[in-house]
Amino acid sequence: MRKFAFLAMLGATVCVANADSLKSTVEAMNKKVNAAIVKLDVKAFVAATKPYCTKDFKHTEYGRSTGYDEMVATMKTGLASIKKMKSSTTVVKKVEEKGGKGTVWTVHRSEGTMMGPDKKAHKFTMDGESTSTYVKEGKVWKVSSMTWTKSDMKMDGKTFDPSKMGGG
Repeated sequence: MRKFAFLAMLGATVCVANADSLKSTVEAMNKKVNAAIVKLDVKAFVAATKPYCTKDFKHTEYGRSTGYDEMVATMKTGLASIKKMKSSTTVVKKVEEKGGKGTVWTVHRSEGTMMGPDKKAHKFTMDGESTSTYVKEGKVWKVSSMTWTKSDMKMDGKTFDPSKMGGG
């Protein structure tokens, strides 16, 4: 199933660098990722995340799993329909950290303007939740998997399926 750019971008917001705790690390990285999303800047997103994903990173959305590079490629395709990203926020809901392993539950929200199938601008929102697993490689937390557990996308207030729009 083809997915939308900003979902893929948000999906990798959990790719993080070294910090005192997993939670503080995730929150610091989320700031960088959200800024990249608002600017629709895929290069900034990749620079902020790729070094902090495991080599076997797995992104799962709508029951389909991909690796990091495919997730980013899907994101680039989906960005073609985004006119302007008004906001992107993430809230860490829960963190479990034990030794060199951790799990993070995150709530995501994006708002903006996108091109619809009618080639006109429409207001969209995306609300979602994800669960990510981490491993510590040396002193660096790296995400090994990220799974979307909830995803609700709306165009002009009505739920829609982005896979039917030709995105990602």
